[in-house]
Amino acid sequence: MCLAWALCVLSPAPGICPVHAVAFPVQVHLSLSRHALAVGRCMRRCSGPPASGAAMGVSSSGDKVSYVCDVFIEDTDCFGVVYNANYLRFFDRARQDALGVQQLAALQRDLPRSGGGLYGGQYLRLVENREIKLSGSAVLGQQIEVLSSFEPVPSDDSLLQWKQTLACKENGTVLASSDATTFLGPATTSPALETCLHADKPRYECEHTVWADDIDARGQLSDVSILKLMERNRNTALGGASDLARLQAEGCLIVVTHINNLKVDLGQCVQLGDRLQVRSTGDARKFKFTFRQEIMLPGASTPLAQAQVTCFSIDSASKKPSSPPKWVLEGLGLV
Repeated sequence: MCLAWALCVLSPAPGICPVHAVAFPVQVHLSLSRHALAVGRCMRRCSGPPASGAAMGVSSSGDKVSYVCDVFIEDTDCFGVVYNANYLRFFDRARQDALGVQQLAALQRDLPRSGGGLYGGQYLRLVENREIKLSGSAVLGQQIEVLSSFEPVPSDDSLLQWKQTLACKENGTVLASSDATTFLGPATTSPALETCLHADKPRYECEHTVWADDIDARGQLSDVSILKLMERNRNTALGGASDLARLQAEGCLIVVTHINNLKVDLGQCVQLGDRLQVRSTGDARKFKFTFRQEIMLPGASTPLAQAQVTCFSIDSASKKPSSPPKWVLEGLGLV
């Protein structure tokens, strides 16, 4: 479940205290993880010089770059609020818009096709999203604005570090933020991810068949599909659709508040019909759940993707965090 409608009331209603969009100087603190830096080194070593930010004429965003769009019904869940995985889509589209989608398209078509993707050229991809913070909810019919600032990493200009916020366009209320690193280069290998699961915590597993709409133009599992698979794993751990309906009937919602350390193996390649294993370990403290999650191909020793997802249990009447029913904790093996 996404950051539920319950959290909408924590933000001012549209129309209150409207503000004008302004441009701010970029102030980006460069603190890349070892994973992101290793990706740049490995991709360059395996594939030759990629099209870097410098090659595109990118030095930094200078001012924050604005991307404005409307929230349509396909962006929302059953509560009429934006589904958590779709915030990743909004942030990604804003990054493409900031760099120039036509420029990126030309780079993508630059080389003959040599792999599973539609083209053989350069792709802009997410390396790591250190934090996606969901502090409010965008709703159906709302106009939202993503402000992005970016700078190439001094040690590797094929990597860009991004700071982004997503806000209600009308009143400026920030609803989500993102701290991410992207890479622009050909579809080749990257350093293998190490498991993030805790050996001493209860483990939850489920399988997923890869469908055509799970795969992006690179012939890889899309970033949004990755979060959707992790959502399905958490839902399964909570007892499946029937127990989620029971939970809702009892006035309790489990909502996503943070997605941390989302990492993607850029060399991952999936095919239609593949059976993926989605597994996680969980922990609970009062109203807070923490899930460490990863996606595996059967027989593989390293994950395709991984993340740590934080969820809150919220009382649907008071709109405040509250302890979940005991049967939920018992089902998760956390009591």
